[in-house]
Parts: sequence; structure tokens; C-alpha cells
Amino acid sequence: MIVSFLKSNPFKRIIRDRNIPIIFLSISLFLFISFFQQASAQSDNTVQTKLTEQLHALSLNAPTELAYIQTSKDIYETGEDLWFKVYLLDAQFLTPSYLSRTLYLQMINENTRKVVWEEKYEIQDGFASGRAYIESNLPEGNYFLAAYTTDSFFDDTREFKSVRKIIVKKDITSKVIFPEKSGNQILAAPDKAKSDAIQFTTFPEGGELVSGIKSNVAFKAVNRNDEPVDIEGTLFEKDSSLLVFKSMYAGMGRFTFVPESDKKYLIRLSKPAIDSVYFLPEISPDGITMNLAERDKGSLYFKISQSPGSEEEDIYLRVQCRGVVYGMTSGRLNRELLIKVPLEELPQGIAEVTLFNSKLLPVAERLVYINADKKLNITAELSKEIYATRGKATLKIDVKDELGNPVVANLGLSVFDKLYQNPRDSNNILSHFYLSEQLRGRIYNPSYYFNSNNKSRDKALDLLMLTQGWRKYVWNEGSLSEFTEPKQQIIFDGINGRLFYPNSKRKIPKEQTFVMVFSPNKDSLNVLIPADSAGEFTVSPDRLKEWENDYVYLKPFGSYGSGPIYKRSDPETPEYNLHISLTDPFETINNLMKVNEVSYPIPALLKDKEKVSDKYSVENGVVRIKEVTIKGQKNRVLRGKYMGTVDSLVKYDLYLDYVCAYDVLNCPRHNRYESGTTKPVPGNWYWQIVAYNTPAEMVMRVQYTPPTFTEEQLLKMSNLWRVKAYVGNREFYKPDYDKHSEDFNIPDFRNTLLWEPSVITDENGEATISFFCSDINTDFIGRIEGVSDEGLLGSGYFKFTVRKLNTNP
Repeated sequence: MIVSFLKSNPFKRIIRDRNIPIIFLSISLFLFISFFQQASAQSDNTVQTKLTEQLHALSLNAPTELAYIQTSKDIYETGEDLWFKVYLLDAQFLTPSYLSRTLYLQMINENTRKVVWEEKYEIQDGFASGRAYIESNLPEGNYFLAAYTTDSFFDDTREFKSVRKIIVKKDITSKVIFPEKSGNQILAAPDKAKSDAIQFTTFPEGGELVSGIKSNVAFKAVNRNDEPVDIEGTLFEKDSSLLVFKSMYAGMGRFTFVPESDKKYLIRLSKPAIDSVYFLPEISPDGITMNLAERDKGSLYFKISQSPGSEEEDIYLRVQCRGVVYGMTSGRLNRELLIKVPLEELPQGIAEVTLFNSKLLPVAERLVYINADKKLNITAELSKEIYATRGKATLKIDVKDELGNPVVANLGLSVFDKLYQNPRDSNNILSHFYLSEQLRGRIYNPSYYFNSNNKSRDKALDLLMLTQGWRKYVWNEGSLSEFTEPKQQIIFDGINGRLFYPNSKRKIPKEQTFVMVFSPNKDSLNVLIPADSAGEFTVSPDRLKEWENDYVYLKPFGSYGSGPIYKRSDPETPEYNLHISLTDPFETINNLMKVNEVSYPIPALLKDKEKVSDKYSVENGVVRIKEVTIKGQKNRVLRGKYMGTVDSLVKYDLYLDYVCAYDVLNCPRHNRYESGTTKPVPGNWYWQIVAYNTPAEMVMRVQYTPPTFTEEQLLKMSNLWRVKAYVGNREFYKPDYDKHSEDFNIPDFRNTLLWEPSVITDENGEATISFFCSDINTDFIGRIEGVSDEGLLGSGYFKFTVRKLNTNP
């Protein structure tokens, strides 16, 4: 029989506005007769709408966008360029987000949490890309590249996941050691008992064991580093063995039995053999359970059961994905009921199925991963499998959806020496957005679940849904309810500041006050930005873009703010009417990151037979020479030409050095305002009174040298403030050996052959890219990741070999 099924339509939703009402469409969901009782359908649109809007209201508390970082490779040497692309996607529909304009990017040492580098970049239509230079003096180790935006980073962020781990080496040909642990702590050698300790946890399907109802119980075993442990065990009822079970993947598995509330159950593990007993959760004497009875490509089948002797009642089933309710139905439960949930209209990802009783209380919840085929299928075809050094490679990229239709997609592409790949890193665009950002806690080897070559991945993925649990689902009602108000921005796209009077209780004048903003290195245009009644103002992202790769200077402007005031009592220290206080977003970020946990996937454990050192030795006949970066001896200092003007102004107008009519420098007997006073000339000789008005007073001859000031002092003396604008785009170097240029005679030791952060496929879903190989003859790999306008994600991989041609006959 057919009942009413309410569905919110995500494609009608305006991405920019998170406060619009939900739109409902009517579709059908089928209830089937199960076992002895016939299901009685009941349509209650008011109740279903209430449950839908209830979740929608809570979803406003969740982040509005998510960030993912793609890098040109995994391992870098000091003195190299790190190329990156950041994807900013809508948190619910995974379409490119148009909310944030500014990307704040940091490089953080994993162990010390020290920030070693930070900059701002422009975000264009949900994407940002750029380059970071890895300083030659940067210590070796693991680092996080961390991305923050106004709509993805908040003051209640607990687990920060917008990171990409990279490894920094002084020399790649030295042995790379991947620690046999995860986490940030270096562990001392523990005693045997502690090193063998494991955490074993059971998870009843739906959340609760009910007496007399056949139930599935999932389990998970990890060591104290949160790494999986394969186990075997036995379920006992007192001293009687009921069943034997073992883990299927990554320490996870499940077993089925009928619990009884008046009996005691325990578990003993035989592998690993440890002297520990584990008890099952408390068994409820009565209640309702829900289990996934069956699934096929297009549907899920949920079996709803209630305790023997229970009265029949109305139940409600809600299906939601990332906070969007895709389906609601109601039915009359009398002992058992089978509900079919069609999946055609749902996206890929984690779906939360929640069962409510007649009082609208959730009695069972289940996470299910659905529609894994709804993605970008990216194929890459090279013109050859083996290329000569400096050979030209042509790469054809083809992108289709699950139905084989061509897709216009925004892709990021890198080609690099396989030596610079981290074999333990298990993070890609699919696992990040579909798993890591949706579940609390760290996930072991998440890319395993998206590799079609893994035959058991679907079963393993369902075990992950059972063991990670709905309580760790970000969009779960319980998780969302922890935050009582919608997210409040704590960092902003532009530069926020405030005008104020130092050391004074004076208020900002009622007349309009302004801030003069300029960047002399770019142009001579001065922009006046009005401040509000509280003296607050904002420099827009457009100005940060216009003056990229430079400083933006700010100065109070007008009769209330520009000129210096000199006190007779202290003529050396000028004062000003108005000062500027600027908000530093990175300071806000750093304060919060001190208490936030950086959550990155647990790396895959290497097999014992796999020798990591062999991966990083230099094979016979392979040429690998460290990429050379030519740079001057002095570090580049970002110093605007305006600082030279300020320096000149200070020397001749603000230093306040003077020579009296008697040729005495800064004469204590005559002030600077008396007749005959002049400015000192650098290099000239003057008299100077030392120890004035003391018994030791004396006169000496001195040569005048103007004082020197730091840039900060110059700015302060001129009542100026400055901040860095956006870092501008840099072009990735790609030689063209089809042309005979001077590049042809220079040794080419590039280990990264190609970095294309913005490959856009055409209406046929195709793109063609050409590049030249370097003089390094070895194996290279290519990685492609991307997203479509409709929120389909995908990744691709290819490899090829470069060999030096044999010129001998």
C-alpha cells in the first residue's frame, strides 16, 4: 500500500541563503506486509512536516561550507615550491560555495603546533589555488597545511579537519621513516601489558538491544594508538558458549543473536589472547528495534520489530543526508513491519535513518552509506606508457557521471615522481567530504572504502557506519542540538578595523570620519573608507585583490585624524588625534587552534613484508637529482616603496633634531623654535653638550648621523598601519622543448612535471593537457580530483615511466 512521503528538494535550494523554508514534494514510499501482521498506512503530514522542520532548524547550527586541500605531491624537500588547491563546498550539497572570499592558509608543525608560515589568498567561486615556498632552513618532519574561511571555521569548532598532511625532507634520497604509530605523541617504549592493551567496543544496530528480538551487534577493536586490531572471540551466556566471531576488516565485524533481558552475556577474545572480559550493553525488556534487512542497488529494506505483547502504535521514519530531509513516512506497527526506502533521489554519502514512536521520540537510528556510484568517473589516457626524457606527453581526461553522461567539472591535476608519494596517506576528495567531514573522530584508511578493487569494501563500509555510530554523525539531531544558536563568524573576508583615541575617553566625532587606504607600489590612488558611528570600518576583499602581493597601508584621514601633535614637555614623541586598531584573523585562528584537535585520517598500516626503506632508495639506472632552486643570498623582504617615502619624511620632518644659532646639536639651552635654528645636515660636524647642568658637563665635537628606525617605528611615527593583501597567483613552470630556447640547454631536474589547479572539462566531459618530461628517468604518477556544479565528486589516478633513450647502436 502507498503512503505519503514528504521530500525536501535540494535542487530548489538557494545555496547562499540558509534560512529559507524547506520545500516539499510528494513522492511515494512503499510499506510491505511482513510476517503475520498487515501494515496499516497512515498519512500525517503535520507530524512529518514537524519532524522535517525540526531537523532543518538544527541544521542551521552546522558549518555552512567545508574545505579540502589538494597538493601537488605528498613529500617535499626544503627549498621547493608547494602548490595547492582548496575546494570550498557547500556543507550540505557539496556544490562549490559562493560564500567566502578569503582563504587563510597556514603551515603548522604536527608535533609542536608551531605556525611556520601563513598567508591570505583570494577565493573565486568556491576555489582557491596558489604556491607556498618551503624555506631551506625548515626542520624535517610532518606538517599540516590548514585552511580557514569565514564560513567553515567557528569558535565552537572541536575537531578541525580542513588540513592536508605533508612530509618535509632535507634530501629525498635519504631514508624516509613512516612511524609505526598514529597521533601526535611520541611514545616511549611501553611495558608489555600496556602495549598489548586494546579497546573493544560493541554497537547494537539501531542503538539498543531489546529482549526477544533478533539483533545485529557490530564491534570494533583498536589499540591505544587508535589503529585497528584483528580479533577473534566468543559470546558467552554465563559459562555457555553461544557463538564464535571474528573481525572482517580493520578490527570491525558483527554477529547476530537473540538477547534475553534476564540473562547475562559476556565476550572473551581468543585473538589476541588477553585476559579481559567484555560485557554487552544493557538489554531493554521491551521496545522497538530497526535493522537493515536487505539492500539492492536502488533500495534499502528496513525491518521494524517490537517486543512481544506490545500494543500496536504509529511509527514515523525519516531519512536525511547531511541535514537535508529526503523522505518521511508513517505507518502502523503491529509486531513487525518491512519498509522499503527508494534511493534514486538521494545523493551519495551517509544517510541517517531515524525511527520515531507515536510520541515522536527517536527509538532507533542507523547510518547507511548510499549511492556510492553517484560520482565523477574520471579516466585519464596517456599517449604512451613509456616516454623518453624530455619527451612530450599528451593526456586526455574524460569525465562522466554514473549513467555515462559527460560532465563539466572543475579538476585539479598533478604529475610527480612516485618517490614523493606517501604510501600511508589515505586522504582524497571523496573520503574527506563523504566520510571525514561527516563523522567525528579519526577514520582508519578512509580511501579503502572508495577503491572499487576492494571486493569487501561495501561490507566494510557498512561496518564503519555501525561502529562509528549515529552519535558521531555531524548532522545527527543530538550532535546539532549541542549548539543552541547558528554559527557566528569569527574571522572575516576583509580587513576589519576601528578608529579610536589613545589614552582618552573621547568619543568618535559625530562628523563623518574616514580611513585613507592605499598601496603605492600598485598605483597612486588613495581610497577613502568611511567609518561608522563606533569608528569601525572594513577594507573589502576587492582591495586585497587589487593590491595583491603587496601591503595595504591605512591612515586616519580628515581634520580629526591626520596630523601629529607635539608636546613641549616631550617634543620627541608626537601624538595623534585618532589611531587605528586592526583585527588580525590569524591571531584569532591561532588562539582557537591551541585548544582544538586537528583530526586527520589514521594512516594505513604497512604490511610487515613491505620494506619502506626500499621505496626510498635509488634504484640502479635511475637518475634522481634534487630539484635546484636558484636564489640570492639575502632573504626577500616584502617592503613597500612607500616605506622609503616615510623614511624620508621622518628624517626631515619628524626626527626633531635641530642645531641652534650657536652650532650646538639639540642644544639644551635653546629650543627648536628659537630664531636661527636649523636642521642638521648628515655628515656635518657640530658641537654637543654632554651631561648638561651637572659637574661633569662638557662640550664635544660630533659628526651628525640621522637615527635609524625599524619599519614598525616608522609606521608609528607616521600614524600609519599596514596589512598584507592577497598572495597573487604564480605560474607553474613548464618548459616547451618543441621550441629551441635557452631552456633546452639547462639541465631539467623537475620532480613535479605538471600542476594544473583548474582544468575545466568541456560539454563532452573532456580536456586535453600536454606537458614535457624532465631529465629524471623513473616512474611518475598522476592524480586528478574534482567536483561538478551539481556536487558530484571524483578522483582519478594514472602512472607512466620515463626512460633515457639508448643512443648506442
